[in-house]
Amino acid sequence: MMRTRITILTIALVIMLAIPAFAEAPRMVHRASQVGGTGMMMMRTGDQLDPGEMNLSVFVEYEAFDQLPLNPTRIADPPSVNDPRGDAELWTTVTYNYGITHLFEVGLQIPLVFVSDLRDAGIGRIGIDTRCLILNIDKFGLGISSTLWGNFPSFQLDNSSNEFNGGGELNFSLRGEAGTNYLGVPWFDRWLLEEASGHVTLGWGYEDYLQFGKWSPPPALLNDFTARNPNDADIVGQEVLYAGAGLEYQIYDNFWVGTELLAKQWPDRHNDNNWILTFPELTYTYEDIFTTGIAFGITELGSNDNHQPEWLVKG
Repeated sequence: MMRTRITILTIALVIMLAIPAFAEAPRMVHRASQVGGTGMMMMRTGDQLDPGEMNLSVFVEYEAFDQLPLNPTRIADPPSVNDPRGDAELWTTVTYNYGITHLFEVGLQIPLVFVSDLRDAGIGRIGIDTRCLILNIDKFGLGISSTLWGNFPSFQLDNSSNEFNGGGELNFSLRGEAGTNYLGVPWFDRWLLEEASGHVTLGWGYEDYLQFGKWSPPPALLNDFTARNPNDADIVGQEVLYAGAGLEYQIYDNFWVGTELLAKQWPDRHNDNNWILTFPELTYTYEDIFTTGIAFGITELGSNDNHQPEWLVKG
């Protein structure tokens, strides 16, 4: 028994000592993103910044909402009413990320609400995050990192719940060029694999959720006391599980086109799922100094739950 424990401790010590070696490797061109460095618009998955390297970004997001089903247990079924968030919400998020060591990066996010029929305009939830590099993609072709994030309640009373939001996730990235030695088909390796990158995020968190009170007595068109009352909306904290997958190609020097699929599930709201598909995502980086990009997103069903917009544009 003692020998087994010593063996386990020895293996753990070797892994801990090896991690810095995994992290130190020549770096590729970095691109701006909301958290990290991939250029992906919706996920935190990404490259790690070098020690002393910073990333300052401004993101603008426009979300359009359509219909809201009155019965929360029947996704996308009529009858529906106009979503109380109105025709659109306009957000601007300023982010700052800084590399502390080869292993750790910290970030700050300041979201600003400019247009919303449901929230007060002004500063939203100020957020902080830290990322830890586990496996360096520049050295192995496979990158693994973990992220812890937290968002504080907004200064505006009707902008967020009064509960702290936060969570953690695992981030995976894979470069197509890491597989070219195994397949061995020259045209496929050169034109498809070498220029491709894939990203996956798995996470758990506690975040704001838009909750509706019940309509009592219910309207005649829906004789069910579970009917949502769109005039009784409240922002509350809620546990959430989420996963995202992204694929992108470098079609020209530092010009990328990609797509993402982001899924969310609120365990306490068993019938409330959120699927957002963004395509295309276009980003271009000039000499590792400046990145510009734009993404267009749609939902699986435009009115299938409380949260997701019918479509969005982010740049």
